[in-house]
Amino acid sequence: MIAHLSIVDAVRHDLDPSDGLELRAAFVEREPTNPVALYKLASFCRRSGRLDLWRGAVQVALSLNHLTHEQIYYRGKAKLLLDDWSGWADLEARHFHFLDSEHSDYAPALRWRHKAWNGREDIRDKVLLVYLEKGFGDGIQMLRFVPPLIPRARHVILMVRSGLASFVQLNLGNSVTVLPRGKDLPPTFDRYVWSMSLPSFATGLPRFEPLRAPDRAFKCASTSRRQRVGICWAGDPKLGHDEVRSMPLAALEPLLTRHNDVEWFSLQVGPREREVCDFPAVERASLAFDSFLDTAAFVLQLDCVVSVDTSVCHLAGSLGIPTLLLLPYASEWRWGLTSTTSWYPSMRLVHQPRPGDWKGAVRVLGSLLAAYA
Repeated sequence: MIAHLSIVDAVRHDLDPSDGLELRAAFVEREPTNPVALYKLASFCRRSGRLDLWRGAVQVALSLNHLTHEQIYYRGKAKLLLDDWSGWADLEARHFHFLDSEHSDYAPALRWRHKAWNGREDIRDKVLLVYLEKGFGDGIQMLRFVPPLIPRARHVILMVRSGLASFVQLNLGNSVTVLPRGKDLPPTFDRYVWSMSLPSFATGLPRFEPLRAPDRAFKCASTSRRQRVGICWAGDPKLGHDEVRSMPLAALEPLLTRHNDVEWFSLQVGPREREVCDFPAVERASLAFDSFLDTAAFVLQLDCVVSVDTSVCHLAGSLGIPTLLLLPYASEWRWGLTSTTSWYPSMRLVHQPRPGDWKGAVRVLGSLLAAYA
């Protein structure tokens, strides 16, 4: 109890009062044995730029008993942010907790009519359905766990978002069946597993093997000695956290106008792609990115990719292309707290130095681009 109160007092003393702060502080005082209250207070501290207060609140929260699915789920995200792999096992609580229930319309049919694979059962005589859940980037990130499954099962079926299907098929070949997500499940399979559950069955990351892209010639395959850099500055506007992880293209203007040794190519799709019209230094791609196979072929001819936290950064990282990932100060749990990530060896993380400070991140980005050149 003393640790709880000292954390609350420190937060109130060091941070400006706000409704968000007071609500979370009161939550801790009202439910001192509920770790979720401390995790939410810790998250507020991190978004406010106080990592020291965040660490203190998280350490107290981790010392408490975790009994409910919600508590275990929050513990998993905190562990993964601290680079503790056991957090993946805790994240399995998402199956029972509303906070992360986006498995699509397939979830009830799978859960009630089929048996889930637990990662330990011998499935050499069984067909395994792997459902690549969540967004495109999540699907690309989890592909790393699929090849080790192939020799363990009689056959593996992957259900993926339609735009990703051709890219996955190219890389996994005939060793798996790749199906775009539609209205129906495959007619026959014996076990199923969600892709985000696969890390919980492993003790660490499988060895990194860069994925492949088709060999196609595009405009960016020029003979110029200038560095070819692709940029993506916004995520999917349909997602609620888009405004946090995305940035205006104008924030990159100091680099676009001053680096004459760089050829800039837009990798942006969707409504934010129109921003490129105001920046003649950025060339539009000579093709429409109708699938990730198209985007991958284009990216493979670049020297470097600069991207915010969206599927493009996962694609470039999975191809082994030097990637500079621009992140908000309080980035998602999967990226940790340092400037590197074990998921993609060719990726460098550039966090905002202060909450909302894209200009500071762009200054760091400029020095890194010079080093890459």
